[in-house]
Amino acid sequence: MAQNKTKFEPEDLQLLTSVIEVIPNLTEVTHATKLVNKRLKYPLTERGELVKLFDGKKGLRLGQRDLAVSVVEQFVPEKFFPIESERDLICKLLIAFQIGDIHHTEEVMQQSTTTDAPAALLPGPAYHPAGFAKLRRFEKEVK
Repeated sequence: MAQNKTKFEPEDLQLLTSVIEVIPNLTEVTHATKLVNKRLKYPLTERGELVKLFDGKKGLRLGQRDLAVSVVEQFVPEKFFPIESERDLICKLLIAFQIGDIHHTEEVMQQSTTTDAPAALLPGPAYHPAGFAKLRRFEKEVK
């Protein structure tokens, strides 16, 4: 059976922007993908190609976040390469940002040695189909 894909219209731009801003790291991944698409060609064969985007600087701005070359070197492993397409890049950048967030959270947790330490930021909302199904069953039971 053929799958019918819903297409977005130009007037959906504000909606799409709002959705992207809610999902952790998606704004940065979108900006990075846009920059790669503008300046590089697929397939990307090594991490050094991404580092070239920095033009010899130590960092660049992606959306509301500054990104350092050292972060790319730390969280975009060589085993991610080659990156064959835009979709492949998006998937691998999302993974890299998630690994970076986990690493940062672990660092914060290790620095918090007392019980009076301020709470660490929790990850943003995530969709879990099983959790959603439980919620729907619960709603039916309540009715």
